[in-house]
Amino acid sequence: MGLYLEKNLTHSKPKLALAVFTSPGAAFEEIVDRGLLGTGFLLVLLTGIVSVVSVLVRAVNSEPLQFFALGKENPITWVGLWLLYGLGLHYLLKWLNTEADYRKILTILGWGHISLLISQVLMIFSVIGMSQAHPNLMLLNTVGTVVVAAQVWYVIAVGFGLQTVFRVPIGRAIMSYIAVAAAATIGLTITYGSSRMKLFQNASPGIATAAQRIIAVDQIPWLAAAAIGLAFGLWKLGESLGWDTRQRTNRAVIAGIIGIALFGAYTYTWTKVDYYGSLITTKRMFDRSEPEAAGRLEKLLSLSQDKRYQAEIMLDIADVYYLTDKPELSIKHYKDFLDLVKQSNVDGEDSQAIARAHSGIGAVYDSQGKYDAAISEFKKSADAWPQFRDPWVRLAVTYDRMGDYKKAIDAGNHAIKKMDSDAVTAWVALAQAFTQTGDKKQAEAAIKMVIGTDDALAKRISKGPGGWNAAVDKLTRDDLKFPLEKNPVKETRGKRK
Repeated sequence: MGLYLEKNLTHSKPKLALAVFTSPGAAFEEIVDRGLLGTGFLLVLLTGIVSVVSVLVRAVNSEPLQFFALGKENPITWVGLWLLYGLGLHYLLKWLNTEADYRKILTILGWGHISLLISQVLMIFSVIGMSQAHPNLMLLNTVGTVVVAAQVWYVIAVGFGLQTVFRVPIGRAIMSYIAVAAAATIGLTITYGSSRMKLFQNASPGIATAAQRIIAVDQIPWLAAAAIGLAFGLWKLGESLGWDTRQRTNRAVIAGIIGIALFGAYTYTWTKVDYYGSLITTKRMFDRSEPEAAGRLEKLLSLSQDKRYQAEIMLDIADVYYLTDKPELSIKHYKDFLDLVKQSNVDGEDSQAIARAHSGIGAVYDSQGKYDAAISEFKKSADAWPQFRDPWVRLAVTYDRMGDYKKAIDAGNHAIKKMDSDAVTAWVALAQAFTQTGDKKQAEAAIKMVIGTDDALAKRISKGPGGWNAAVDKLTRDDLKFPLEKNPVKETRGKRK
């Protein structure tokens, strides 16, 4: 049964809070008429406090890295952003020829936080639920739906408030808030995050995943915005409330100092731990196949208990050990990767990840001269993910090493003709196989492809006795490092899958 407010009556604050959901227009009209800005401020403050709890629960239960999300999820930042969003709405509506009193805008935004407060409380239960050994997925999905609905309702409720108080068309009111929120998100999250991710565009899976998570919790731009909101917002609010210039200046300066102090403390801590800089160094070491990269990657595992995240890091560690000729450690980590993949996928095994691990184990066996074991692993990889090019290229190389040139040609042709592989190592394997079988024409064609793709590699192979007769023996681990080619599967309809 809905609650509808009767005009000419003064309602209690709990009834007004409920009416924000059932009769938002009438609720905001009374809230603004009664000047309940102070209660709006307390609602924002309380939402910020609850958001702290939500982050702490998430950080303690699964992801220590989330402690840095407290840069945005804290009461001071919530208040600063409340003031800043209010400023944005005030000037946007003014630009749209609507005179909107700043104090009234803040009152509407503050009381609208009832919806966000509910969403934050539900998020705490959701995080606790996900941390259980056997989470109730149906219940958690329902809670997640309600969280999203509450956040959407906040925008709608603010729209109703602006429509009722300032006689703005509901569509314009809602879109005005969305424009302000979108501008903040684009500038403070998307643009900032994208600029930070540029250095990791071609990073390995684990390093790229770690970079995404580290950058996602970097709240420096939001703290800077909150500090601005505290100073300029309080100045503008003082003007709306009729404070004299001295009062406005003193209070705005104090609020600004609080914001700057929080920004400084957070920035200092973030710089001190230097996750971002350390990750850049790790990437450089990984790209150069330096043994120290494995130890650095091991440290990244502790940043999150998420199995999928840990699996990506584990894969990188296994690759480093392969490249640095530590076969036992490499195979151990590939197998640990497989275990984590199976644990993290509740709907079944991830065939692509499994294929990648078997291909890695096969590469290690190939480097040890355990060719039968390598062939077995490559076949497991191809069976797990039939579209995966990698195992077919490696099969061709290993068959060459075994002297089984017919199978090397079959595997190499399958990779190139059936799967459109552009891995130069496939052509190297074919060049050796055709040379050894006396097919001069095909051998010359394969050699030309190697020269056209990687002339430096071709010159390295053709030097010394044997030349193309023993081409795959000239391949180094770096030549065979993952990935062999940019796209793991063939092109479809002009686009990479």
